[in-house]
Amino acid sequence: MSVNITCWRLEDRRGIAARSRRPGIVLRDRAAEDVNAIVLHQTSDHTLLEEQHLRPMERTPHLLHHVDNIRANFVVRLDGVIFYTHDVEVAVQSAGGFARSGIDIEFACNLPHTRQPPSDPAQRLTVDAILAGRRLIRALWARMRWLQYIHPHGQVQAALMDGRACGGDTGVPCGKLDSCPGPDIWVNVGAWAVRELHLLTTPVGRFQNNGISELMANRAYTQDLGFLDERTVHHARVCPPW
Repeated sequence: MSVNITCWRLEDRRGIAARSRRPGIVLRDRAAEDVNAIVLHQTSDHTLLEEQHLRPMERTPHLLHHVDNIRANFVVRLDGVIFYTHDVEVAVQSAGGFARSGIDIEFACNLPHTRQPPSDPAQRLTVDAILAGRRLIRALWARMRWLQYIHPHGQVQAALMDGRACGGDTGVPCGKLDSCPGPDIWVNVGAWAVRELHLLTTPVGRFQNNGISELMANRAYTQDLGFLDERTVHHARVCPPW
């Protein structure tokens, strides 16, 4: 079984990414009906916009590309392209996959989480990426109406990069409380889904709850898209997500 999601500028790479051999990627099947949450991340890596990362995928679309090895179900690029890399019914080795009930969405960027938003536009989440994230979440919600929750990775992080448990009763602080996905993504995409789609942020099931930090929820990062946000609604309607 698989869950087909259709929305504007989404490229389906599931068949290719399934062949990923990156160490650390563990793919486990689960039922779509057991998936009720979305977890937002940022890669803290390159944006996948550089020519050397684009060329292999465009010229040889049937071959593995860097994006296929990212531990996520979806990857959102800063230019608004969405890659569907691992089916929703696949639990990848990331926060949502560990909990068995979460869809992991990575934004390909490395944005700061300072108290004051950067003045340099190159250090802010792009409008295209904001709209793509909202468009994807709306499409998922329309296709899977049992989706109820959305979390920043830092809120539900339960393990460090080396696999050691963190947060909860461990006494070990989790390092991504403020930085993943960071306030620009959380405030403009995650909090939007809470407001517009009435998704909840209270972790349930196997998710750990570290809380949403004040810095993660920093409303100073709010970007006013004005009429542009109507594109999110429009494309969700003209591209039915089923």
